[in-house]
Amino acid sequence: MRYLTLLVLVTILSVSCKCRKKETASTATVTKETVTTKETVTTTSTVDGELDPDMAIATGKVSHKYKPGCPTVIIFTDENNETVTLIPKDNLGDMDVDNAEVRFNYRLLRMQNPEGCTVGRMAEIRNIKKK
Repeated sequence: MRYLTLLVLVTILSVSCKCRKKETASTATVTKETVTTKETVTTTSTVDGELDPDMAIATGKVSHKYKPGCPTVIIFTDENNETVTLIPKDNLGDMDVDNAEVRFNYRLLRMQNPEGCTVGRMAEIRNIKKK
C-alpha cells in the first residue's frame, strides 16, 4: 500500500512538471513569432516614385557584360571609390538598355546569385529613373 501511494504521487508530479515545461516552450515560441512579425512590418515606402531617403541612393550604368551568367547588372562607384556591381532581383523593364545611366534606390538582399553568376550582389532596385 505504501509503494502504491508513492507510485501515484510520483506519477502525478511527473505529469504536472511536463505540462509546465510545454507551457513555457509555447510562450517562448509566441514571443519569437511576435518579434519576427515586428521585423517584417518595418518597410520603407515612397510617394509618387520619388527616391527613398531611407534606402541607399546611387547613380550607375546598366550593363550586360556578364550575360552568360548574369542577365543584367548595374555598375556604379560608391562613396569609397569602389566599384559595386548589383544584380537586380526583378526585371528592369524598359530601363534594361545596355549603357543606360540610371539613378535608383537599392537595398542589398541575402539571396544567392543566379546560377552561373559569380560577380556582384543581389539587390532590390526601386524608383529607377534615367539620368
